Amino acid sequence: MADAFAAQDLPGRYLLARHLLPALAERRLADAPTLELLAAPLGKVIAFEVGSSHRLELTRIETTRFNALLAVLARLDANDPNQAALGNLMYTLFAVEKASFDANEVIVRDVEFDRMFAP
Repeated sequence: MADAFAAQDLPGRYLLARHLLPALAERRLADAPTLELLAAPLGKVIAFEVGSSHRLELTRIETTRFNALLAVLARLDANDPNQAALGNLMYTLFAVEKASFDANEVIVRDVEFDRMFAP
């Protein structure tokens, strides 16, 4: 698991954790270090989600990237818990991890992971 996790880029690690942690924990299929490895990114998402407000200081280039992210996130259904969680994951990647990524690609990869790891 550690090798598969390490082989991913940062968005991939978050997505892998998003799809694998619940299944592995529920079925008790992983040891504690593996669960901790997968829980780390999701812990950051949860910390972001529970925050009542967030403050970002952005350069002009970052503002352009943030506006592009917002345009993609606006297409997600906030009433769908799965899509809302994916949106929070991407907000966390941007605001907490300061990651540069293509939000549309993250959505495509999320669908691919969902197909691979669906029960």
